[in-house]
Amino acid sequence: MTARVDLHSLTGEKTRPDWLEQAIASVARQPVNLRIMDNSGRATGQGRAQAYRESAAEFVACLDPDDALLPGAIEACIAALDANPAAIGAYTDALYIDESGNVLGPDSSTGSGPWTVERSLTGAGHTEHIAVMRRNAVLPFLAELENYTGMEQYFLHGMLATVGDWIHVEQPGYLFRLHDDNTHNATPIEIRHATRQLIRQRLTAAGRVAIPRIDVHVLYCYEPVRWIDDALISLAAEPVNVHLCKGIKGQVGLARANAFRQGAAEYVAFVDADDAVVSGAFQAALDILDSRPEIIATYCDVQLIGHPEGVGYFKAPWTPLAQLFGPSEVHHLHVMRRFAVEPHLAELERWDGYEEYTLMGLICQFGQQYHIPYPWYRFRQHNAYPRAGAIGGDPLRKAAGRRVLPILYPLIKAGVCQ
Repeated sequence: MTARVDLHSLTGEKTRPDWLEQAIASVARQPVNLRIMDNSGRATGQGRAQAYRESAAEFVACLDPDDALLPGAIEACIAALDANPAAIGAYTDALYIDESGNVLGPDSSTGSGPWTVERSLTGAGHTEHIAVMRRNAVLPFLAELENYTGMEQYFLHGMLATVGDWIHVEQPGYLFRLHDDNTHNATPIEIRHATRQLIRQRLTAAGRVAIPRIDVHVLYCYEPVRWIDDALISLAAEPVNVHLCKGIKGQVGLARANAFRQGAAEYVAFVDADDAVVSGAFQAALDILDSRPEIIATYCDVQLIGHPEGVGYFKAPWTPLAQLFGPSEVHHLHVMRRFAVEPHLAELERWDGYEEYTLMGLICQFGQQYHIPYPWYRFRQHNAYPRAGAIGGDPLRKAAGRRVLPILYPLIKAGVCQ
């Protein structure tokens, strides 16, 4: 009797026969039609698209040849889809295993509780392992799927979220093997970012997420890829457009100015590529800026990454005096009105140190700053690599102070404060 799920597994040059045997054995008692396909020399997306096109079953799924299914996984997903005819797919939780097949613990990327559309923004793992999808929902996206060498499942699952809901089946259904040759480990950061942004654009166009109101740029230069990806993942579900911008060694002010020119949203912000934000950070800023037109920019407290909660930089309400004499006082997370930033971009290009301090002073020509007393920003303190630009030293510090003094002093004299 033909099963209701067509499941394929793509093999290639690096497929280990022993792991493939384990994967096939895990399918033996599952209600699926299994197809093993040699995908050597082709993009992963091409093989997946072919398998889905040539399927004839009601549902489709895939199993990587280095992983395995757990008993009951397919049945649980089918049951969930039968009970929810409008849903486009169902997925289970997963367990990590090592190269020898020993269970290491749960894969926490799927999270807990019902699926939400935000989970299709933040990462590929949120709707994977094992994912059973309605074939008719998959077919419209196969031409685009063929273009993906990595992130193909993330792309496809995000596209499906534009037309329907996923169901999270909260039981372990998949064994995910950790090893150095996992294809997602080799996917360039630019492709990961572009895929996330495409999913956001499509979800926005479908009315499934709100139109972003803030353009946020992430400048990267020396940062490890893992840190850059952590920063981007922390931004993925925020109400923002994210612009990943290559830094310019020795010209951080120029790179920053060019990045601010990206997009056309009402507000602008930036997150350093070795840092991250806490979920809700930008909405907290929008709540202030929308209700207080005299506020030109907001910033918040800072939690140090890798330290106990409550260890970081916690500041008093804003005053122009503290801003003038404390270069780190008005520092992260800046959310600024675009119209106040754009007039100063040409000048910003010339600052290769104290560029943030200078810009924060310059925009005070248009209004005052506002400190949000919560650590929405996560700051990584380290000496792992050189800064893209010069710190500047005392001469540049004094030059920056002289530049912003004529702007901040009248506010000090007038007693303006938060």
